[in-house]
Amino acid sequence: MMAIPAHLMVRLADGLAVGQAARFLPISSGFGFELGLDGGWARGVDISVRIEREDGSHRLLRGAPPLAAAICRAWEGAGDDLAGRLAPAIDTVWLEYDAPEADRPWTPSLAFCRLTPAFNRLGTGKALAVVARLHDLAGYDWDAAAERRFLALRAAGPLRHIGFPIGRKSRAVRLCFSIGMGDPAAALDRAGLRGRGPDSLRVLQGLAPDGCETVLHLDIAGADIGPRTGLEVMPIRPGAWKPLLDGLVACGLCRADQAALIRGWPGAPAGLWNPLAPLSRRLPDPGRWPACWEKAVIVRRASHVKLVSEPGEALTVKAYLFAGLLWNHWRVRGAA
Repeated sequence: MMAIPAHLMVRLADGLAVGQAARFLPISSGFGFELGLDGGWARGVDISVRIEREDGSHRLLRGAPPLAAAICRAWEGAGDDLAGRLAPAIDTVWLEYDAPEADRPWTPSLAFCRLTPAFNRLGTGKALAVVARLHDLAGYDWDAAAERRFLALRAAGPLRHIGFPIGRKSRAVRLCFSIGMGDPAAALDRAGLRGRGPDSLRVLQGLAPDGCETVLHLDIAGADIGPRTGLEVMPIRPGAWKPLLDGLVACGLCRADQAALIRGWPGAPAGLWNPLAPLSRRLPDPGRWPACWEKAVIVRRASHVKLVSEPGEALTVKAYLFAGLLWNHWRVRGAA
């Protein structure tokens, strides 16, 4: 069963080679596309699939990694302490699929858990318990040294995502902290990491991204912090994408044709926002899913760009695009 409608896929630029992935991915109403800007389109595109309770996709996940499967059970209120600890703390799991090489199949490579405001209001002990449980489900070690490191890093800001490699050689866990409109350098200072990511911080300052939020990425292996520092730049105000893309092109980190693809990606029917009441992203009955593709409204938006800095390596830049499906429930229920 194909998970991504063909009429959604063709909106991507030629050469991204994502159509072949459609039949391998789980059913969902939301997909993310990760594009490497500095290296062109040659490698293809990594695809992320959104799994969440709100749209019902957690009930359709088959053959899921243990971590994702356990969270889906928690959303159903099943499984020892899962419902009490994980269900309020996590609202979405993104499964990332790396673009395959040669004949390697499409399989999940990363699982990102999006943490809720409720998680960030937890006291120290309860927050540690949730993170320890996620480590356990993902098959990762979690000891007293890792706890101390996590508590020190928590000073950087609210934790937005925690990601576990599940199909890669790396065992580093990724922590993503929301900096908001604040200063990433100050956030690194608060976490005891002064001087980290000089290249990405320098470029970010040069872009002067007014109207953008920032998310700080750090890789953690036990108590050790990896050398990579990532900064997501997320335009959240009208007009913020243009200066960001213009700045990336001007400093040679993005080609003009790549910027044009990102500018041309967003789109939704004008009536979508007037109002949202008759529309929903909840998935139709899975037995009727293929027949309902044409009844869905496609919503596309450019999500963010990420600057990745690593000592001794060239700065890399990636762009992230989102495409989601919305259904009018009255029409779906009335369909033959």
